[in-house]
Amino acid sequence: MELALRSANHKLNLLSSLTRHELSNQLMVQMSSLALMEMEHDASSPHLERALEASRRIDSIIKFTRDYEDLGANAPRWHRLSNLLRTVFADHKGRADVHMDVPEDLEIFTDDLISKVFVNLVENALMHGEHVTRIRSWTEKDGDDLLIFLSDDGIGVPDELKERIFERGFGKNTGQGLFLTREVLDLTGMRIDEVGESGKGAVFRITVPPRSYRLADS
Repeated sequence: MELALRSANHKLNLLSSLTRHELSNQLMVQMSSLALMEMEHDASSPHLERALEASRRIDSIIKFTRDYEDLGANAPRWHRLSNLLRTVFADHKGRADVHMDVPEDLEIFTDDLISKVFVNLVENALMHGEHVTRIRSWTEKDGDDLLIFLSDDGIGVPDELKERIFERGFGKNTGQGLFLTREVLDLTGMRIDEVGESGKGAVFRITVPPRSYRLADS
């Protein structure tokens, strides 16, 4: 059954890859034609600008589906949290002060796309926080559960949007980032929610069940 499931996933991913490739080729033709129309005709036309913006948005969505094509395709495995965060923070160093306070030997059992979860959370903070200068991550225990926090000092999330930000299609760009973040975590029973105070920065909390974290042997 496992082999059959992997084979089905492989075929679906192959179909997705081929479809995305063809869509990208046709979209490139469309965007080039629209750009030529913009130069040759009325560049201030609102209809032309809307068509270009729609094309750019479609291109962004296509690229996003490529990044998440392998969601659930491989079996989950153990990842060292400190290494994940250190890599993500290093890639964004210079855009904000970053601080990590997690045990060096702490591991979480999750999909390989977990790195994109933290990348998405950091980029979400920098993109929507408006004036983010500091990003911090730390862990706490809540009974048998492990809590992983990632916070920033931006504008935060209004109370009425704390759940909606995880809905598919909600947002200014593809509207998929936080939705797929929740999906990646859900594969191994983890949950994510936003618990910050509006106006004082966003705080994302990931709840990890006992079976999905451990202290690695040194």
